[in-house]
Amino acid sequence: MPHDGRARAGVPEPDAPEAGTTGTGAALTAEQAASGERALAFAGTALAAVYVADPDEPELRLLDSAGLESPERRLPPTLSTTGGSAAAHAFRTGRPL
Repeated sequence: MPHDGRARAGVPEPDAPEAGTTGTGAALTAEQAASGERALAFAGTALAAVYVADPDEPELRLLDSAGLESPERRLPPTLSTTGGSAAAHAFRTGRPL
């Protein structure tokens, strides 16, 4: 998750679509979902998430996710920027993890 400074500089982020939808808010087609699943399998993961910095709070907000959530793999809607999550670590260091 490269960090180009926009989040810390207060540049507005795009409106967050519902997780599992396209940017238009439309539900993914079966073909789009299958393509996403193949990409995740190729990368060696079952679930991926994109979090963005909240300009008003010391937290990261879930912007989008891909893959299958389950009760064991439920993504939190927000993460503390000072917490121990991989996303928070990547945000603090400016390096992907």
